[in-house]
Amino acid sequence: MKKLIVGLLTALLMSAGLVATTSTTATAACPYTECGNVKVNAKGAAAKRANVAKILVRVVQGRRVARRAKGTITITLVNNAGKTKSKTIAFKGTRKRFAVNIPRLRKGNWAYTVTFTPNANNFFKGDSTSGTTFVKGKRARG
Repeated sequence: MKKLIVGLLTALLMSAGLVATTSTTATAACPYTECGNVKVNAKGAAAKRANVAKILVRVVQGRRVARRAKGTITITLVNNAGKTKSKTIAFKGTRKRFAVNIPRLRKGNWAYTVTFTPNANNFFKGDSTSGTTFVKGKRARG
């Protein structure tokens, strides 16, 4: 009964403007700052076959997050002549590094951009990274 009376008295004084209270800011469902942050790491590697680009991709998310980031990964390659080639794969939330091979490319240096786009029902944010890789051509037979 005492709590009820004190609560009503506080509400009356607050409505009259005689007492002010401060509240904390609202927080999301996840109290950690790294919950929705995702970082994409990518590195060009030497492919065993000719005319193939091999990109090693890893999507890093917070260690305290039990849920896995799911979405799509798009790899776009552009060479010096302006030719582009892209590949989109479904990402199911693995924490390990995996290789993506992009075939039928010409020999030379290619600039790549790896973009992670989360699913609509995910609270993770998207991220992208870029770099360069070299595609070797077919060996000359002598």
